Formats: sequence, structure tokens, C-alpha cells
Amino acid sequence: TAVIDYFQSPNQNRLDKIFDWENDFIMKPTRQLIKFIRHVARSAALATGAPHYLLLDQRPESSQLLHNYPEFRAFRDISTWWKFFLNADVTVFPNYSPPSAPKDIGQVERMSAQLSWSWDAQENGYKVTTAALQTQIRCRPDPKKTDPITGRVIPPDQLPKHRYASTATPSFYCPKPAIKTEDDVIYRPNLPSFEEGHGQILSQRDSELLISFLTVPYIRLPLVLTFFASEDRVHKLQSDKLKGIVDSVLFEPGRYLAMADTGVLPAMVPTQHPNLLATSYGLLVNELHRSPNNVIDSVVLLLEGALALDTGAVCDMGGKDFNTGVDIILFVTRLTARVDNYISFLISHHFGTHPCVDTPMRGVEISDECLGQLQAGQAKLRGMLYGEVARSGIN
Repeated sequence: TAVIDYFQSPNQNRLDKIFDWENDFIMKPTRQLIKFIRHVARSAALATGAPHYLLLDQRPESSQLLHNYPEFRAFRDISTWWKFFLNADVTVFPNYSPPSAPKDIGQVERMSAQLSWSWDAQENGYKVTTAALQTQIRCRPDPKKTDPITGRVIPPDQLPKHRYASTATPSFYCPKPAIKTEDDVIYRPNLPSFEEGHGQILSQRDSELLISFLTVPYIRLPLVLTFFASEDRVHKLQSDKLKGIVDSVLFEPGRYLAMADTGVLPAMVPTQHPNLLATSYGLLVNELHRSPNNVIDSVVLLLEGALALDTGAVCDMGGKDFNTGVDIILFVTRLTARVDNYISFLISHHFGTHPCVDTPMRGVEISDECLGQLQAGQAKLRGMLYGEVARSGIN
């Protein structure tokens, strides 16, 4: 958060940005980049008739900029690789493994990763290639990408938008059209039952509840925790997908709250400014410093429910892997330990004893009442981890 705040600060916002290849599919030199190259060339008395050509690799080398400043070539290539790795379309990577036909992820030889820059007169932009790729490098999804099944161009709003897309969204588990609101869930004829070799895991009613909770990212954390901690649903966590949902809901940070929006409250419900439904340090920290008992009580109930699944045996007769009960106990124990880490961080930061973070946290103010709840919750979680969980021998 501190790094993002730094780059969004007024001092940084007023600075020109170069190598911002993520803003356009075609890698065109921007005005800021041309301005930068002109300044560097002028300081070294270099000819600047076509400054964007000074970034090109040619044999024999003709760019006096790259010849006089060899470190600039490295900076150019490192920033381009970084932007390429953040391309939201994972199919562009040379070692992409499709889910329908998984394969071993191969390595790329170091020398094959060298970038070669040329000028594409047709696109009026840079053409960046490497021996490791069959096509040129792009830092943004192709706006003309077609659906492999229908052959039609994918609409812009359906193109990948995040390099690591959230797995706590309804559309990750339900086919198109995308589910955005609770109404979309209600009018779906069928919802996923999360079958994974165990038969039906969730009924349609439970599935509707869970998917509906995922449509409200800002408040989904206590809703999903309460869902699995109540009505004996802890055994539903035998499903790897449901484990993934709980992990994502708890530990994905969610939407980032910009510095300028700190302390600004929505004036209407539903709000017309979704950027306000965000947090500075992630959803779990937000819940723990505002209403810690909601999270802690649900985690305690989850751990108690998981321990009740202990049959006294690690695996079933004739089995080689952990039985379902042990899998759930281990998962909930790890989850509890991670929540305890978050609580420990908030407590130590409040008292100024954290070994690394000693600066104020934007928008995080822990009252005496909240501090008491955090300390009591930490004592209860650790009492269970070092007590009942440790005595069970499954750790």
C-alpha cells in the first residue's frame, strides 16, 4: 500500500511516465518518451531528427543513444519484460499450459530472452521480438482476439483485465453471461454444486446463497465466513474449489482505496462510485480493525467444527492420502494461523513493537475496545491452536 500511495502521490502524478506500454496494444512511442529521448540526446549533442529510432536495435549498431548509454538498453528491456509479464492475457506466454491440455511448463534459455527492437511502419509502433516467442511481445490483451469456439471477436468488456484474476468472483465458477448482481443469480436456472468426485457438495439453495455473497466484494468476508461456520457446513470444505473461495475471500486484498478517497463515504445506496467501496490494506485488515469479533467468532466456530471431524485416523483403511476430515482440519488450522498473524500484526503495530512497520497506517485507527477484542480473540485462537489442535496430533 505504501508503494502504491507513493506512486499516486501528487509529487509523482505530476511527473511524466515513459515506457508505459501497458496502455496500448500497439507499442507506440508516447509524447513523454519522445520528450525524454530528445532531452538525453540534446545533452549528448546527438542528432534527433527521428528520436524514436534511437531505441532500435540494428546491426551494425547505429543508435548513438544505446552506444553511449548501454545501461539504457538494459533499462528499456527490463521494463518491457516486466510489463509483458503483467499482461492479463496468459495465453501470450511461451510456456502457457491450457487447462484443457495441461503440459509441463518449460524453461526459456537466457540467451533466447534477448529482445530485438525494430520499427513497424504499418502499425506505426515498435516491433519487439525474441527468439523464445513466435510472435512479437505485447503488454496488453489483443483487442481483436477471437473466441476459439465461435470464431467471433471477443467484446472489449470480456477481455482479461487482471494478470491474476480473483477467484472470489461468481463468474469464475459460473458460465457466461457474467454474474454481477444478486438479480443475476436469482434468474440463473442452474448454479454450480461444486462436484469434485464427491458427488453434489452444495444444494442449489446453498449455492445461491454463496454465489450471491460473492457479488458484494466489500462485505463478502463476514458473510462467507458465517456461511461455512453455520448449519454444519464445515464439511463442505472437502471441495478444493470451496477451499479456494474461502482463501480468496479472506486473503485477497480486494479493491485498493486511493489516497484521495480516504475518509470519503458513499452518499447513496447502491453507490454510483464503486471506487469508494475499497480498503487501504485489504479486506481482512479492514474487518479486523472495525469489527474483529465477527471474523474471530466465525474462525473459532470453523475450527471447532473442523476438529469435530477428527475420527482418530489420519487416512481411511487402504487409503494412501489423508482422509476428508484430516484435509479439512489442516486447511482450517492453516487459515486460523494466518488470521492470527493478521491480528498479531495489528496489535504489535498499535503498540509500536512491530520490527518492520513503524509508520502510521492510513485510515487504520484501533480503539481501546477494538484492541481488547483483538487481544481476547488472539488468546482464544492461540489457545485452540496450541491446545485442542496440538493434542489432536494433526499438525
